[in-house]
Amino acid sequence: MKSNRKTITSMNEFLNPICTVDTKGDGICTETTPGNESIPGARRLAGAIASQCRGQMLLLGKYPREVGECLRKRKGISLHQPSPYSAATQAIDIPAMSASAIAADLRSSGQTGYETVLVTGVLEYLNDSAIVDFLQNAWKQLSCSGRLIVCIPNQDCINGHGQLQSFDRKKLRRLLKFFGRPKMVTNQPYKWLVMYVDTQTQISRSTRERYRVIAGFCRGSVIELGCGTGALTETISTRNPQIIGVDMNRSKIDKARLSYPHINFIQNDILDLNLASQRFDTVVLAEVLEHVPAGIGSRILKKAWSLVSDGGRFLISVPNEDCVPHPNHLCAFNRDSLSELLCPFGQPVLISEQPYKYLLMYVDRTIQEI
Repeated sequence: MKSNRKTITSMNEFLNPICTVDTKGDGICTETTPGNESIPGARRLAGAIASQCRGQMLLLGKYPREVGECLRKRKGISLHQPSPYSAATQAIDIPAMSASAIAADLRSSGQTGYETVLVTGVLEYLNDSAIVDFLQNAWKQLSCSGRLIVCIPNQDCINGHGQLQSFDRKKLRRLLKFFGRPKMVTNQPYKWLVMYVDTQTQISRSTRERYRVIAGFCRGSVIELGCGTGALTETISTRNPQIIGVDMNRSKIDKARLSYPHINFIQNDILDLNLASQRFDTVVLAEVLEHVPAGIGSRILKKAWSLVSDGGRFLISVPNEDCVPHPNHLCAFNRDSLSELLCPFGQPVLISEQPYKYLLMYVDRTIQEI
């Protein structure tokens, strides 16, 4: 028997197919569009989603009528959705999409920098690799202060036709942790699960202030060693766009590249870093030394100093020793011990010493040393 299954290769084709639905359970299917069909609890779901949306918004996927209505009525939201796939004339069984088709369609959308991207009625129909590619490409559509919202049927729902995946809160959280710290919006048993992740990781006021201070003391070309997920690198780049971030952790570099594509990030061990003869006007080493044994720390300092250009600056930040002990910290520093470490390179200058927070110093490399 010939199958009426239609292979979907385009995101626009996937987002708004015309579907046949057995609405009364009598075996007779009626034609509806996902943007118009209503579902139980849709108003509650719509309110929960809308409460987390803001600004320019991109909607990717199928959604109940109430969600669309609520978003369009909500002040402060400008809703954009790819053109519906209106050429379908038959029932469509949604298979796993091609990851390359997802990427191509998002790249050709003509606009990025959305403050909110809502993904709904999509992930449950994709295989594992396609889910990752879909979310990464959706993430790229966000602004530097944007929010990705994911809405999926809860695991204990009855699987829909063609559904490949089921999710509970743990599985969705693991999936979204790549992008940041997922937060729950609603977890309705037998109904819906909604979480969001912000592109700008929530950091404390004192950390934001420290980042601004560090950025203010950078000049010229900059390299940050041990950049992690790139939050400090991005802050520095607003003043010094000629910047490179380096970290040995692959997952952190992947996230940094995804969050800040305009910055050059390198995945490499600091000690094995080979940049030929390249030197930098500012070398930043922030919150690194406390994570390594003293002997390794000394080698890292020498490597960092070798990257400082003639007349350049070496800037270093560490937690103050009176901070609450951290399980991942191997060394503690105070003003005297940090100065002693930096003295072989020149005259350390104290920028800031905040009890129970951090120490920040720099050493300038004089022209006579070269």
